[in-house]
Amino acid sequence: MAATLQQFLARVTAHQRVVVLGGLAVIAHGFSRPTKDGDAWLDPLASPAEWAQALREVLRDFPDATLWSLAERRTFTEPEIEDVIA
Repeated sequence: MAATLQQFLARVTAHQRVVVLGGLAVIAHGFSRPTKDGDAWLDPLASPAEWAQALREVLRDFPDATLWSLAERRTFTEPEIEDVIA
């Protein structure tokens, strides 16, 4: 797992419960799987605004992160976070 991805997950899990999924879970169990993305499930927060604020705080440390909406199958920008979450 790339150091940057490990750092991102460490930062997110410092304040949220996270379940690592897919390729990251495979790697965490010691198996090899080439992947450049990370899938994680976070505990829901009270509102999209609260969730967006938590994500924005983490993203400050990761300015090169790509935000992707699986539901909409597109990338999005930081100002769109709350709308995409909602």
